[in-house]
Amino acid sequence: MRRIRFALTCLTILLSGCNEVLKETSSDKDQGMVSIGLTSETDNRVRTKTSEEDIDSHLGEFTLEIFNSKGIRLYRNQFAAAAETAIPLNSGDYTLTAQYGNPLNAGFDNALYYKAEQSFTVRPQTHERIDAVAKMAKVKIAVEYVNLLLLDESEYYTDIEYGTSGDAVRFSKTETRAAYFPAGRITPVFHYNLNGDWKVYRAQPMNGNPNDFITFKIDLDPNVNPDEGQASISVTIDTQTETIEKDLEIEYIEFTGIPPKFDIISDSPGNTELRVYPGERAASHKARVDALVPDRVERCLLQIESEYLTSLGVPAEVDLADIDDTSRELLWEYGIRWFKEMKGRRLTFVDLEGYADHIATMHYDPDRPKNANFKIIVEDMNNQRAETSFARFIEVKPEFKLNAAMPNVYATKVCEITATLKRQTGNPAALILDYRSDTDPAFSDWKRAEMRHDDNLDTDTENINLYTDMTGLKPNTKYRMRLRYRNNDKLVKYFDFTTEEAAQVGNAGFEDWSMDKVKDRIPRYFPYFSDAQEKWWDSNNTETTSRHLSLFNPTAYTCFPTVWYTEEGRNGKAAVITAVATFGTNTAVQAFGATPGELFIGTYGGNRKHNFTSRPSAVKFWYKYAPEGNDTWQALVQIMNGSTVIGEGRLTNSAQVSSWTEGTVNITYSNTKLKATGIYIQFLQSTSSSPNIQKKKTLRVPDGEFTLHAGSQLTVDDVELIY
Repeated sequence: MRRIRFALTCLTILLSGCNEVLKETSSDKDQGMVSIGLTSETDNRVRTKTSEEDIDSHLGEFTLEIFNSKGIRLYRNQFAAAAETAIPLNSGDYTLTAQYGNPLNAGFDNALYYKAEQSFTVRPQTHERIDAVAKMAKVKIAVEYVNLLLLDESEYYTDIEYGTSGDAVRFSKTETRAAYFPAGRITPVFHYNLNGDWKVYRAQPMNGNPNDFITFKIDLDPNVNPDEGQASISVTIDTQTETIEKDLEIEYIEFTGIPPKFDIISDSPGNTELRVYPGERAASHKARVDALVPDRVERCLLQIESEYLTSLGVPAEVDLADIDDTSRELLWEYGIRWFKEMKGRRLTFVDLEGYADHIATMHYDPDRPKNANFKIIVEDMNNQRAETSFARFIEVKPEFKLNAAMPNVYATKVCEITATLKRQTGNPAALILDYRSDTDPAFSDWKRAEMRHDDNLDTDTENINLYTDMTGLKPNTKYRMRLRYRNNDKLVKYFDFTTEEAAQVGNAGFEDWSMDKVKDRIPRYFPYFSDAQEKWWDSNNTETTSRHLSLFNPTAYTCFPTVWYTEEGRNGKAAVITAVATFGTNTAVQAFGATPGELFIGTYGGNRKHNFTSRPSAVKFWYKYAPEGNDTWQALVQIMNGSTVIGEGRLTNSAQVSSWTEGTVNITYSNTKLKATGIYIQFLQSTSSSPNIQKKKTLRVPDGEFTLHAGSQLTVDDVELIY
């Protein structure tokens, strides 16, 4: 029998790189100019060994990129467009790359890859030319069958495997062309049919470097019996400077009689059904079958049962060991992967994770489900056969809904919007919520609302809840909310809502007043016109002016209003609130005989609120305060639903304030599930039930000056609700 010899020749080719520069923003004094030139170098020794494509004719198609010292790309263009251009750049260090071809593929045609990489420096106010030379960045490989093999009528071929995935390029017995490979691991595998029995010889892997030219020379040696299980490979590495020869041991493979065996890798061991929903990452759906074929693959039939794939032209059955180009491209387009050039191999695989990814990236169409059943049949060279139905894909319709509770719609925002996704039917990250309005120019186009969910949810719960808020809306405006799954208009929920009105309270500037007199002597003021159809504000003036004025007690010391107005407001009139003595004489006041002044929304002795259907976030007003002793004033705001307080805020202060100062009462809502039906605002001159009193204090009211026993004085103007 004969010995098989591989002779390897490695020839290094010099290439040249190209570089180009992009303009950065800076002052002219910090800039320089560069022009780009690009050429190529080809080793003449390589051209004598195999036909070399004239790369110079493609120089204009090179893609140029420029990066600054931080690795940020500043420029990208083809060399043809940049060749005659002077490019301004800030002074500094740069890296230029020029590339042509695909760096990842391998083959005889359309597999060239040239690259240049070069660093350069730009100096201020200079114009320099950057000349780059492009070099081949792949490994060039040829296979030569010599001596006895050329006289042999047997069938044989060589697979050149590259990388670690098992991908290979096949060199037939008549192939004379060279092929191009990504740099890295290279493994030659020789297949030889000896008297109807295929023998396989696998060499030890070697490393191929960019710009190497490798020639494998394969010969037969009649002095070695291949049945002994060993053959030798002679390897010659021929560079421009030296030649190295060495021997490599290779493995001889013969028939075992062991039939093919499958190993199915799935998310659900023992269950070939894979439920896939749009939006899920393919990595979460493992669907792969590994086939161990001791007597090497002769046929690998993939059978596909799918109305969807059939409608796209995918064949119902295909031999992956002998597949035509059209079928190969179709299967790869839809994510079906397998061991290339698997004929004659002992180990192969078919991987369908990519089909799960295809389902995930496609829109869900209930009328066209992407369900598919896959079956694989393997026949070896010893006519042994095995089959398995290893994957059944079922596309699941996402089940979700939008829970937009109307009470959570405010004047300028919507809070606590909740979307629910049924677990195991979809990916929460694929849900998209956006909204728009026909009447709000700021939202004439759909605007995205970012949704959030708890990644640590209890997996035992049926649903996954997602939350979001919308802000910056226009009051009293209609909007449409849209919840979609992966922008799929066939998976969408709509919800229309109208924002609350940004309503204000009546007589907010305290310009409306009326007056009467008690016993024709003491004035009593009311914060509304006497003929007003709607009265917003009231006070406790009735209390302090009705109880203590009589024929036996005609003095103002114990009978005077707590609330009146001043013409010296911030804007026009303002409300004045004080405390008055309700028990005492001109010489003494009992501690329990003082009533704090009170201005409030509602009716004294009646309903202390006003109908109101909006929910502000705060109340602002302007005030002055002249305290007596340690008195403290208070502003109280309550938003009501019936008799239930759903939002509340208060503000207190005891400091003297002589000039108009803005006060803010922030409202906190304890119940967001209820709408507002009423509002209550109260200004207290003193929070004490027994406020401090100054005896014989002169007070100026619209009807003149009065001397009485009175307390601290709070002046309020321009109440405004904030949304």
